[in-house]
Amino acid sequence: MSEYNSRQIQKMKEKLQEYKSGKLSLSNLIDDLHALWAALEEIDHGWKQSFNTEWLNLEQIYAIHLFRKDDLSKYKQDTDSTVNNLINIIEELTKYE
Repeated sequence: MSEYNSRQIQKMKEKLQEYKSGKLSLSNLIDDLHALWAALEEIDHGWKQSFNTEWLNLEQIYAIHLFRKDDLSKYKQDTDSTVNNLINIIEELTKYE
């Protein structure tokens, strides 16, 4: 993996950890991850698609929250599961480096 992509992936990890520690809102996490994902260059298409699928899950959770105007904590289990899936997808990509 290129040094550039490694930096983007590292930033993704950091954003996910910031979210898990309460330092980053879900809306900012969604925006940041999408920007970092879009910036990746020549990355495995299957990996990129898997990451995007989980990212879309976060986007859907947030959209439902906004539509229903209910408390985001109602979706904590789904959000935490998706965040953990994203972390696992990143670890899978980087485990051979």
